[in-house]
Amino acid sequence: MENILRNLMAAAQDHCITYEQFMNTVLYHPEKGYYHRPVDKVGKKGDFYTSPTVHPVFGRTLARFFIDLINSEELPPVVCEWGAGDGRLAAAVLEEWGRLSPDTYKDLTYIMVEDSPYLRQEQLKYLPSSRPVVQYCDWGELREEYPAFCGILFSNELFDAFPVRVVENVEGVLHEVKVGVNEGGDLEEVRVPCVDRKIFQWLEAYGFPLKAGQRIEIPLMMTNWLKTTTNWISRGALLTIDYGFTEMEWREPLRKNGSLRGYYRHYKVDNPLVHPGEMDLTAHIHVDAVRKIMEEGGLAHIFTLSQKDFLLRAGIFDYLNETKVSDPFSPVHRQNRAVNTLVSESSMGNAFRALLQGKGLTGQFAKACGADQTAIHGEIQKRR
Repeated sequence: MENILRNLMAAAQDHCITYEQFMNTVLYHPEKGYYHRPVDKVGKKGDFYTSPTVHPVFGRTLARFFIDLINSEELPPVVCEWGAGDGRLAAAVLEEWGRLSPDTYKDLTYIMVEDSPYLRQEQLKYLPSSRPVVQYCDWGELREEYPAFCGILFSNELFDAFPVRVVENVEGVLHEVKVGVNEGGDLEEVRVPCVDRKIFQWLEAYGFPLKAGQRIEIPLMMTNWLKTTTNWISRGALLTIDYGFTEMEWREPLRKNGSLRGYYRHYKVDNPLVHPGEMDLTAHIHVDAVRKIMEEGGLAHIFTLSQKDFLLRAGIFDYLNETKVSDPFSPVHRQNRAVNTLVSESSMGNAFRALLQGKGLTGQFAKACGADQTAIHGEIQKRR
């Protein structure tokens, strides 16, 4: 990986590359990239945990939510999971869907988009061929089959993995933070005056003025993906679950250094330049910007909730079970602990946000959400 990066820098005019180029290389290089390497990345043997790997109850709760959304809005039973990973989330959603709504399950099409060949192969371990699943690797082949999308499109921890540009206010002048090599041969950050018009345009449209010494990530690739996606959706809903900050939160002093960091063997690493190709890199999303970009693409905002509130209102507490079994490792105890972890304010409950947008919907589901933001699941149960 070091040679690949040095070759990129040698070819660059100023002998340094943007953070976007760096992340795109160390994460997505077809042979050496982190996400393409044939090793476990999620779970105990990997570098981090995600909500789906905590327990299948996360996917089961999503299944309930999707079924109600499809029934309320009379959508075709088509679900597209973008950034589907190893397939564990899809397996949990499908299993619960078949149990709760066999009538819609028999007509269900579940689309999984994942560009990593290794992860697409891993999906087969969790998804028997009898399941209603179609795998795709990118936009090209997907849009040939679905030139316009109607259904539910969702992602879990997708946006935080998009490569970003990084800028910093240095004594009142906006600089771009790039990646170069020092005299000792180690990777280092290089600050140069920002001249890229796309960055200034993004900040004007979706950002805010940075204070002296403040740095922030600019998600140009994510923005382009969102604009393409909103145009692709003809009718349906877009659910995004990820961690991020609102503009007000970005402005707080404790965010002055941005959010880009790594995860390596379950430890947070503040320096994103170490362990290239062997460490996950991630940045918080701009929640308000994501909402605005989607609205520009014709998607109406339905709600933005913490993961805790979203899961509670989708009915995750229905999966809590009383038991007289004393074994703490029994399936019932495991599920109960997982529910508490997923909604805990000190764990995952407040770290993640759930955003729901829609295009061409009847308004029935949005009306239910808006009528009583504290009891979405109660309204769901009434209509069943």
